[in-house]
Amino acid sequence: MKRWRLIDTGKGDPYMNMAIDEAIVTSSRTNGPNPAMRFYQWERPALTIGYFQDFSDAVNIDLYRQEKIPIVRRITGGRSLLHQYELTYSIISPTGSPLFPNTIRGAYLVIARGLSAGLKILGIGNEISQPGSDEGIQKMPRSHSCFSSTSIHEITVSGRKIIGSAQRRWSDIFLQQGSIIIERSPGFFMLDRATERDHSISIFESLGRRVEPGELRDAMICAFSKELGIEFKEDSLTDDEWRLARRLYLEKYTRDEWNMDREIPKQTTSPSSGDQAYPLSNHQ
Repeated sequence: MKRWRLIDTGKGDPYMNMAIDEAIVTSSRTNGPNPAMRFYQWERPALTIGYFQDFSDAVNIDLYRQEKIPIVRRITGGRSLLHQYELTYSIISPTGSPLFPNTIRGAYLVIARGLSAGLKILGIGNEISQPGSDEGIQKMPRSHSCFSSTSIHEITVSGRKIIGSAQRRWSDIFLQQGSIIIERSPGFFMLDRATERDHSISIFESLGRRVEPGELRDAMICAFSKELGIEFKEDSLTDDEWRLARRLYLEKYTRDEWNMDREIPKQTTSPSSGDQAYPLSNHQ
């Protein structure tokens, strides 16, 4: 079995949640491959936007400012996503891992199988949409919202999307982040109300009962252990990771220069770093 770090940071500040993921990736790239799965939640509602999204096009700025909802840019691709009552996962793995094909869709499919198995442990029947088939894929008008449509290798329940994920790949490592909706409040639909309401579904709606984040997390751990042959070892952030996360929080994720004003790159590959940010929510 492959041994992975298992990190649960509980409820966190939206900006720090993103800073911690980047700190773990940086640590793994600097100190050698150290695959990890992290779970976390959100201490208050927050909107994340994809690496390539134009801030002014991605959100209704006045609405979010009025509601005092923080907006933070991810380092992964994809479209905007309102986080509230959910369990968020992150997977950090070397690109050369034997567990994953060294392709975007290949890695995404393997992770989808683990997520799908975790939902089934809870008793939620679900499907993984496949290439060449419209099963599980709902064609809807183009939107800036992650949960407004489903694409290949995404997980649906009765044709409605239950997990939204996005990935970023470097030459030596990849990060995948994903949101599993536990429950929704009316505020969940402030962004892209019509299409998102029609096309997303929560754990509560799927089961007809409330599920605590810990129950969902344990189901996912069990599923990934069985499906991928991973042995998880509970761990916490190292002192170096905490220091880097705090620095990223102060110098990057809480700053308008990153979240609002950064120049959107014209291509998905950076000549200087060779990294790639994939908008997996819609494979654009």
